[in-house]
Amino acid sequence: MIKELLETRVKPAVAEDGGNIVTCSSSSVTLKHGVENMLRHYVPEVKGVEEVVPDGEADPVARESDKALSAMEKKLADAGILRS
Repeated sequence: MIKELLETRVKPAVAEDGGNIVTCSSSSVTLKHGVENMLRHYVPEVKGVEEVVPDGEADPVARESDKALSAMEKKLADAGILRS
């Protein structure tokens, strides 16, 4: 039932929003709120949803996002806009 919900409800909803469940830039928020709420609605036994990343396989999108965020924070700090 969970697999069916992911295929028929979750994936289309995320795709409609311009991404997919793996590479969506806000996938953590999407996963935690949208997917969890939907699954809990249709499958009351579901208590929660968590992202699982296998050991040694850091999410490449998250790595790139972290790099971009760090670069932006450095620029803001160098400009005196962001304080540590």
